[in-house]
Amino acid sequence: MNAKRKRTKKRGNPLGVIVGVVLVVALVLVVGEIALRMFLGKEISDGFREAEQSRGAVVSEDVQTSFGSNPVLLALLTSELGGMNLKTPSTLQITDPRAENGAPQIIGSPAADVTLTDVDISNTSDPVASRVEVVAELPSDLMIAEANIRVSDATGGSGNIFEDLVSSAVRLTALTPHPDRGVLTAEFSGGLATADLRPVVRDGGIAVEVEGGSVLGVQADGLISRFADAAVTGPAQQIGHGFTVAGVEVTDGGMAITLDGRDIALSSVSAIEYR
Repeated sequence: MNAKRKRTKKRGNPLGVIVGVVLVVALVLVVGEIALRMFLGKEISDGFREAEQSRGAVVSEDVQTSFGSNPVLLALLTSELGGMNLKTPSTLQITDPRAENGAPQIIGSPAADVTLTDVDISNTSDPVASRVEVVAELPSDLMIAEANIRVSDATGGSGNIFEDLVSSAVRLTALTPHPDRGVLTAEFSGGLATADLRPVVRDGGIAVEVEGGSVLGVQADGLISRFADAAVTGPAQQIGHGFTVAGVEVTDGGMAITLDGRDIALSSVSAIEYR
């Protein structure tokens, strides 16, 4: 009887062993998933930091990276990553945007929210995303600086001598957002004139409608339109190479634009870079 009891005690519980093995494997996979996500997040953040610093920008925040609910480990087998989201911080440094002491200088990139969908990683050196959406935040000072740079560079090319003389003296000095009306009120040379600028999406790009205003008799279809176009479309062109504009919105801080791209190789994604 005692021998029989001893033999019974020696028998293991097969179900318990299986459950234990499954738990261990699950734990390993969970730890591996977390480690891989942390590794990829760090690689992306470090790459962003190095790229920005190489252009002279100061990076004070890390990129926030999210891979959603789809397992990243599974992508190693399927060669397809369901999606990921990157929130890149603003690294903008804008010197003298109102051109009071010479030409403005712009270093760095605006903040952006980048969403990549169905990323094919079969080519690990250059993955391709079936869709890329970028929401970029353009502060008022960036648009002011861009306008003053572009109009100054183009001075002398309007064909109107009086307008060229005026444009060489006039500067965009303020842009006040009015999100409730969807316009930015532009002020020229400290109040010499004002006009409302309404950014709109047109034919896959961004355009601006000018409502009222003149500077020393030069109507909105001349000098003010040149400033308006440079302020609103200039920054969008700089960050939206290869993308179409899907949306634009006046915000408390300036303007937000939504860019959309299809079948984009990650090496060609320049939407989160500026200049």
